[in-house]
Amino acid sequence: RSLLLCTAGGHGFALPLADIVAVLPPTAPTPAPAGLGGAFRGVAAHRGEVLPVLDAGEQLGFAPVLAAPGQEAPMLRIGSARPIALAVAQVTGLRRVPERLISEVGGAGPVAAIAVMGDAPLPICRAEVLAALRAPGGAG
Repeated sequence: RSLLLCTAGGHGFALPLADIVAVLPPTAPTPAPAGLGGAFRGVAAHRGEVLPVLDAGEQLGFAPVLAAPGQEAPMLRIGSARPIALAVAQVTGLRRVPERLISEVGGAGPVAAIAVMGDAPLPICRAEVLAALRAPGGAG
C-alpha cells in the first residue's frame, strides 16, 4: 500500500496516497472568514480554490501544528467530498508497505489500520474522517 508519512503533535502517522490530491509547501493559513466554523484554522488557496484548513494535531487529539497565528506548515489537500487542507508538522516520506505488515482496525474512527515500520507501529488514518472531524467546541 502506498502511504504518505507525516508528523503532527510529535506523533507519526500515515495517510493512503490515493486520498491526497496535493502536498502544499509550508505556508501560513489566511485567517478564516466569520462563520467558517471553530475547528478551521484559516483558509489556503490551491489551484484557484479556497480550502478550509484543519490542524492534523488537533484532529488526532495531539498538540496543534498551527499553535501560533501566522505559523507556517506543510498542508495536504485531501480529496474528500468537501476538499480541505490538512496542516501537518512535517511530511517525512512516501513508502510502499506490504499488506502483510498492515493490520486493519475496526470502527469508524480516524485510524483505519496499523503498519509495522521498523520497531514502532504506525497508524494509518482515514483521510475522509480527518477531513470531517471537528475540534472540541467547534461548529459542525
